[in-house]
Amino acid sequence: MEHLFRLVDPDLVVPTRREGRRSIHALGLERLRSIEWLADRVTDFVPASTSVEWAQGEHRALPELSPAAIAYRAVLDRVLALGGE
Repeated sequence: MEHLFRLVDPDLVVPTRREGRRSIHALGLERLRSIEWLADRVTDFVPASTSVEWAQGEHRALPELSPAAIAYRAVLDRVLALGGE
C-alpha cells in the first residue's frame, strides 16, 4: 500500500464508507496513519450511510446534517485549505 501511495503521491487521502462495526476499517485507517510521510494527509473516515445511497438514488442533495454530509464537509474544508498552500 505504501508503494502505491508513493507512486501517486496524493495531497489528501479520504477513506470512505466506514462501517463502525467492522474493525478492519479501523485497522486500515491506523495503517494509513502509520506511514510517516502520509499520516497528516489522511482525513477521518466518511461513514457509510443510507442517506448517501438515498441521495444518489433520488438525484438529490445529501441531507445537510447527516453524519456523512458533516464528514464530507470536513474533507471539503481540508481540500479548500490545500488550495491556499
